[in-house]
Amino acid sequence: MRDTPAIPAENASPQPGASSAEAEPTRALDAGASDALAAASSEPEVQAERDDGGSAEVGTETAAPEDSLTEGSLIAGRYRLERPLGDGGMGQVYRAEHVLMRKTVALKVLHAELTENKEVVARFQREAQAAALLDSPHVCQATDFGQTDDGEFFLVMEYLEGQTLHEAMALGKMPLIRAAHIVRQVATALAQAHAHGIVHRDLKPENIMLVDREGDPDFVKIMDFGIARISMAEEAGGEKPTRLTRKGMVYGTPHYMAPEQIAGAEVDARADLYALGVVFFEMLTGQPPYDDENVARLMGKHVTHPIPTLRERCPEVAFPQAAERLIARLLAKDADGRPANAEALIEELDALKDSPLTAAIAPIATAAASAAGDSLTSLRQRAVEVSGPLRERILETSAPLRERWKSEVLPRWQALSPDEQRLIRGLAIGALVMVVSILALTFYVISGDTRAQRQTEASREALMEDPQVLEALAAARTGDRAALEALLLQNPDDADLRYLALMADLHVEREVDLLEEARTIVAADERYAHDPALVDAVVARFASGNDDAATWLKDHLTSTSRSAIARVASQGERASIRRRAHAFLEDAEALDDLDRWERLGVELRVAGNCEGYKEKIEAIVDLDDPRARPTLQAMSDSPKVGCGFLNRRDCIACVRDDLKRALEVLPEP
Repeated sequence: MRDTPAIPAENASPQPGASSAEAEPTRALDAGASDALAAASSEPEVQAERDDGGSAEVGTETAAPEDSLTEGSLIAGRYRLERPLGDGGMGQVYRAEHVLMRKTVALKVLHAELTENKEVVARFQREAQAAALLDSPHVCQATDFGQTDDGEFFLVMEYLEGQTLHEAMALGKMPLIRAAHIVRQVATALAQAHAHGIVHRDLKPENIMLVDREGDPDFVKIMDFGIARISMAEEAGGEKPTRLTRKGMVYGTPHYMAPEQIAGAEVDARADLYALGVVFFEMLTGQPPYDDENVARLMGKHVTHPIPTLRERCPEVAFPQAAERLIARLLAKDADGRPANAEALIEELDALKDSPLTAAIAPIATAAASAAGDSLTSLRQRAVEVSGPLRERILETSAPLRERWKSEVLPRWQALSPDEQRLIRGLAIGALVMVVSILALTFYVISGDTRAQRQTEASREALMEDPQVLEALAAARTGDRAALEALLLQNPDDADLRYLALMADLHVEREVDLLEEARTIVAADERYAHDPALVDAVVARFASGNDDAATWLKDHLTSTSRSAIARVASQGERASIRRRAHAFLEDAEALDDLDRWERLGVELRVAGNCEGYKEKIEAIVDLDDPRARPTLQAMSDSPKVGCGFLNRRDCIACVRDDLKRALEVLPEP
């Protein structure tokens, strides 16, 4: 997870390199957990503007000197300051009391020297407008806005006690059910914000507060709409608001910025969904999907790097395939590939919650959430209480196997002579050696692809350390290819640059000779024949009937391309596409090189009759490999037409029930 400094607790001596979350996991906002309210971002908010020369300047807000306000000061005749909560680049946040209502509030005062900066003042007012416009229970409410007698602007918000999501994440990875619960609440707040034309643009764990409310220890409150984009002119009945960010300006926090946001393009609600996807990923794995000490490289990874899977970053956890798919959709490079809106995301989260694997771990996750502020001893006790019934179920399920071992297997073994036992041990050891040898060979073949992919990825990362390359690629992904063309003319044989340029062209659907580019790239660096994105692009052309793509694939047949073609053969939408892919694998004598689950999936789709379908479905179920689920799901989702008179009869009516039962028993990946 990102190493993010926190504001020290009041009257505490800061310890170098130690976050406040380590010392005090759950604390009140007045104990220093208000960095998000104070806009004290743990990592810089990027403001980059491309000048006429095409360069990009990246800066951060400068820290303000100490304010003149002190404890006991009376603001606007009704708010008495009690103690400071946090200090950020824009202002200071105090715990205060409404002296007439005897109500505790959080009061944010804009630094005095910034009151002359019209854009900063407008942003401060915009934060007040955004929070006041929303009445969602998951948004930190703003109740007042004005100026002190000295002309300093202030904003009054509800006072919260709890911890930021960033602090909660410092305690370790979160179970899926807990993370999904938090994400759903954020999505609920975003749905209302987006309906009012408000895009947050700086959603991150530091801006998400977890409070204990209504019996929920993870009740979400979103804060800091300081750089939100608001389109409220029609609602307010006034003039069109002044645009505070110009085209080419980049606002946000690098770890959570959407590719279009990084490119300085116009952003909409889907940029917030991307940021929420990053937060979701980080909660589940303990680390963001992209990370780098260099801000330019970090931003470049959002634009060009493949989306990592949850399993890659956290292999010890069995994530449901539905969770992997949802993360991939939220982190799509193209905004059109993400959920259409926050409401659609909520529906997907609800479906995820109802999946069997998620439901199975829900009680444990709930207990962990309830114990978030407890001592380790208390947490251990709760875990034992919740996991006890699960342990009993495991023992109950395994009881017949243990009895069979005692009653059947063990007596037979004991009845054998010592020589017979030694012979069986020798055969077992020989079989084990053979299995290990096969696995080692398989690992070597598979790791060849993985090794090549990692090497080319590292090479591209080094290339993107050049700000000129990064900016040219970002511009190309918005349709402006001039700077990239110049770089390609200077470096025509750079495989990494050509690959990144091709990916940018495909992103904007620019007409390009894909196969010629693929040949040039692989000729310059043959490791790119193993690249999944390049292979998938060529396989897509192959599936459309392109014979040149088939030739390219035969010339560069790797485990990556075999698997991609097998996916077409087993999951392609049309029978003609599946038959073409199957024929290719047969002609290339590649069927035997597929994994067992892949080959069964291919054979299932070309079986051609009810008996053949049933046989392959049964074999897949017996194999019990969850990676075969997508093939069964694709077949189950196929239209109930295509055969008989006028193609109106269901071609696989005889195995619809078999497919349903198979999907029920086959575990999710």
